[in-house]
Amino acid sequence: GASTKLTYLITGASLLNDATALMLYNILFSVIAIGKKKVEISLKGVIIYIIEVVFISPLIGAAFGLGSVCCIGLLNHRMRKEDTIMQISVTFCCAYLSFFVAEYTLEVSGVLSCCTAGVVLAVLSPALIFEPESMESVWSTIEWIGNTLIFTLAGLIIGKRCIYFLSFTNLGYLLLLYALLFVVRFITI
Repeated sequence: GASTKLTYLITGASLLNDATALMLYNILFSVIAIGKKKVEISLKGVIIYIIEVVFISPLIGAAFGLGSVCCIGLLNHRMRKEDTIMQISVTFCCAYLSFFVAEYTLEVSGVLSCCTAGVVLAVLSPALIFEPESMESVWSTIEWIGNTLIFTLAGLIIGKRCIYFLSFTNLGYLLLLYALLFVVRFITI
């Protein structure tokens, strides 16, 4: 495996790329009509939007992260088992609320806000978490469910659009590719 520092560097670069792509998508999407009326954007409007997204979104996330760290600290009684569940619930609420408030209430980037809240929690809360293994297990499960849903929905949407173009020859190639991928995976493991 790769070193921890390299893993964090690659993950951070990936998050930055995703955030940049999402900002550009939002800017370009605002040009497309919600109905059929196109919205004109100006350079000043784009600059203001970028400043809002780059500065306000992380501030919102940091505020939610710090508030969650305080709540986790208050729930750090080593004698009560239900505090573990409550600490996990606080992290879940932090992720959801930081995204929702930023994206839908203040209309800035919910993704950047949620990522910043996660970074604040990752830096400040490990010493306060009662059972880190339970926290890791719950969030790994949530990650797996999220990835499964995203890729299942993407497959269904793409499959629905491509089913009309599928021939027996293409189906044969698809099955051959599927089998070859299993062989390659077997060889590499």
